[in-house]
Amino acid sequence: MSRQRSAPASGMPPKRGWFRVGPGLFMAILASVAVWAFMPREPERPKVQSAPLLSVPASAPDPHWLLHQGDALRLTSVQTAKLTRLVSRWDRDTKDLSERLRVEAEAFGKGMADKAGKPANVQAVKQAAEPVSILSRQLSDARQAWWDDAKRVLEPVQQSRAEEAWAGHWTAPGTNRGRK
Repeated sequence: MSRQRSAPASGMPPKRGWFRVGPGLFMAILASVAVWAFMPREPERPKVQSAPLLSVPASAPDPHWLLHQGDALRLTSVQTAKLTRLVSRWDRDTKDLSERLRVEAEAFGKGMADKAGKPANVQAVKQAAEPVSILSRQLSDARQAWWDDAKRVLEPVQQSRAEEAWAGHWTAPGTNRGRK
């Protein structure tokens, strides 16, 4: 015998609620969980990893700066005299190169200032900076050669102190990047 709901005595059909709990609801929940569990996930975002620091060779100390470090390096009078001669030779040998570098750097700076606020072509900027780069490398090579000569005057402990002090000169906050 089948079960039928009987109409209420008022003659109106029975009132059904908007939410009914039954096997269909449980099947819908189960299907939703299954779909969610096997749904493709957004790939994990890459994590930023630190790159290994490359060992960059320290630049050779500036001749004038080194000469002014006599007290800190505990230079003898003989060492000071030899370094003074080397600094004089440095000044004489690099005078023209330093002047050409100064002129090219000023010209490059003026050219960049004239183009301030305007779109820049990277290739054009590289080309404009090339003379400054070449002269700067030449001066750096000359300073390295000077430093090789100066190291022959210094004791090994003095060389180490000078190299550490020169590196600290560039990394210490608030340092004057010019000659001391």
